[in-house]
Parts: sequence; C-alpha cells; structure tokens
Amino acid sequence: MAAIEGFDLAANGLQRRLQAVEAEVDRHQPLPGLQPALPQVQDELLTWVQALSAALQA
Repeated sequence: MAAIEGFDLAANGLQRRLQAVEAEVDRHQPLPGLQPALPQVQDELLTWVQALSAALQA
C-alpha cells in the first residue's frame, strides 16, 4: 500500500511540473532555464514508469 501511495505522490509531483512546462510552452515565453529542466522532467518520468513497471511485475 505504501508503494502505491508513493507512486501517487510521485505522479502528482510530475504532473504539476509538466503542467508548468506546458503553460510556458502555451504562452510561447519560456522561462530562463526551462530548456535545461525538460530532460530532468523526462528522466524523472522514465524512472517513475520503470519503478511502477517493476512493482507491477513483482
């Protein structure tokens, strides 16, 4: 159960970060430093998906 709650928290955090990125893209006025942040968000999302996959296979 704790693992599911952890995944929920991680998913919510990633969702908020992705929404912030999407809002900047929609405004076509990216914040300074936004471009370097995109790979970090992608890496975190990939890590989360891999962890979820491993947990579901266990």
